[in-house]
Formats: sequence, structure tokens, C-alpha cells
Amino acid sequence: TYIDSISISPPGNYVVVSPKGRVNIPPDSTLEICIRFNPSGRGRSLSSAIVHIADRAYASGLTGTGLLKYLSGYGPNGCDTIVYNEGNTYPTSIILENPGDRDISVSGYQFIGGNNNLYNITNSFPINIAAGQDEEIFVNFAPVAKGTFRIDVQFEHDGDQDSTVIIPLCYVVR
Repeated sequence: TYIDSISISPPGNYVVVSPKGRVNIPPDSTLEICIRFNPSGRGRSLSSAIVHIADRAYASGLTGTGLLKYLSGYGPNGCDTIVYNEGNTYPTSIILENPGDRDISVSGYQFIGGNNNLYNITNSFPINIAAGQDEEIFVNFAPVAKGTFRIDVQFEHDGDQDSTVIIPLCYVVR
């Protein structure tokens, strides 16, 4: 017995990795077929694979969900309360996550809100985050007075536009 060919319809998001070409299958043996899902968009993608074995064809459904390049993140919950000491710097961190299926490059950030000069991110950019991985971003806060200080950090990246990441930071300085 032999596999003559494997065809995918519609072909767009799926590629046959192996076997390529005609393959002989000895009696009482198995053959693993590998098909790679390479999404071109977010959401569900349906196709079918037809395996041509000898003079017969066997259909199999293919289903995949594409995330592509997607960035998310989180920071501290609520406001951190700190005691003011002139000249002190208070560190915190933000975690950026890549739950997507492709690497993502974070090219930079911007502070949104007042008191931008009180905050500093110590990481070097750009930062590459592999699919399924995360990266810790270090933020230093250097207050110059007592009060409540709020700011948002927005990260710029080459991922999907609907994965805008804005992390709020808040300090109550006493």
C-alpha cells in the first residue's frame, strides 16, 4: 500500500510537512502525517485534508485557531503606599506576555499622564518575546513630594493592533 498524495482544501493556513511525495506503507504498519498550521489571521480556520491511499481517498477535518502576534501584560494591583524619603527610588515591575504563536518585538513605551519625569524604565529596547513566553519590565519611581501619583505605561510592539497594552501604575506617597 502507498500514499500517493495529500491535498488540503482550501490550502491557505495549512501546509503538509511530511510525508512529501509518494510513500510506501508496509503491511501492518502506521504512518504519521504532519500538517503545520500557519495562520494568516486571528480566529478559527477550517480546512480538510484528503489522503490518497492507493485508489481511495480519505478525508480528515483540520481546525485551528490563530492568535498570531498578540501582547498582553499586567502590573501591580491598586496603589502601592510608600513612605517618602527624599532621593529614594522605589522599584516595581510589569510583566509582558506573548500568548500568541509568533515572536513579538516590543520596540518601546510611552508614559501617559502627568509626572512622566518621576518614572524610569531600566530595560533596553527593543525586547523580543518568544511565543508563549513573558518578559519582566523594571520601573523605577522617584517621588519628589507626598501625594498620589498615577500614570499609564503604553507599550509599542509589532503585534496585532487589537492587543494594545496599557498598564496603570499608582503610588500613594506619605
